[in-house]
Amino acid sequence: MRRNLNIICVNHAEKGDDGMLKLKTAGKLLDNSVYLDGLFTFILYSVVEKDFKSGKIEYKFRTKSDGQSTCKTPAGCFDDEFIPNDMGYVVDKIKEYYEG
Repeated sequence: MRRNLNIICVNHAEKGDDGMLKLKTAGKLLDNSVYLDGLFTFILYSVVEKDFKSGKIEYKFRTKSDGQSTCKTPAGCFDDEFIPNDMGYVVDKIKEYYEG
């Protein structure tokens, strides 16, 4: 794979039988064969929060699981639980993490 190529997969989430959010799949047959979330090093979940005083809506990415999702990133890549919803920022931080 080329060094200057970034592959970003965008997917929907669904609640599994255990109540956890996970990557949405085509059904139980696939879920019983492959744990799709385990194939990715980085899984970010989008979060939308509304400030009820100002009415402003804020879009973010969650970088660490809250215990209710399969969200994950390697330790030390992102310091904060929430980061800006900006794929350029995400790609830059991942490059910085791997390249030192």
